Amino acid sequence: MRSWGMQSKSAAACGAAKGLNRRDVLAGGAALVALSVLGGGLLGSQGARAAVVAADQRADVVRHLLAAAAKEAIEILTKSEGFWNSSVARVGLPDLFKSQPSLSETQKSALMYEQNRLAEEAVREVAPRARAPIAKLEVPDTDEILNGSFTAATSYLRAQVGMGLIEAMTPILVEILKKHDDSYTVKVVKSLPEVTLAQAAAAMAVEADNAIWYEVGVQEASLRRDPEASGDPLLIAAFGDA
Repeated sequence: MRSWGMQSKSAAACGAAKGLNRRDVLAGGAALVALSVLGGGLLGSQGARAAVVAADQRADVVRHLLAAAAKEAIEILTKSEGFWNSSVARVGLPDLFKSQPSLSETQKSALMYEQNRLAEEAVREVAPRARAPIAKLEVPDTDEILNGSFTAATSYLRAQVGMGLIEAMTPILVEILKKHDDSYTVKVVKSLPEVTLAQAAAAMAVEADNAIWYEVGVQEASLRRDPEASGDPLLIAAFGDA
């Protein structure tokens, strides 16, 4: 990342701490709105118009839906402060750092902010690998996905990918941390003799993985509700107004 948008260590710590409380309130409210909008998408089913799509095209509808959702999610998350400003995809501070009694809440806030910025860089590098499986995705239960919850396709893809994103991002985050040896995260890791860069990267990858899938799910739900915005005839046929 050419510019992390970070200030000096002390200024960053104070700025992140002050901003965190305000942002947490805003993000919390936005998250409630997002969950409200998703509504039955998380708890019920959509009742999509899958029947209007030919049986041999339904797997393609799922692939198109996931490709569009992933593309939009990646574009959002890789913007400056994309993770940090997301209503659902802010990267949480790993327990590895939360559990350190030697770190103050101000330090933890600064770490959380910086690690959200680090996630942007990691996703830029992992994005091609994250999207590649979609084109060849086998979809045996197309009707269940198309007529299911607003995030059914995302849930299915996540189950197929498993630990794939975490495994891909971990070495990338190790290299990012090595490259930014003067970062606040690296300085904290070096101050904790029981924590290695590899452990920190793996913990960060787990948090980033959750965040990415949340954002993909939100974008899937948005596409189901407003397929016309995609300009994709298959999505419009499956989810558009009758």
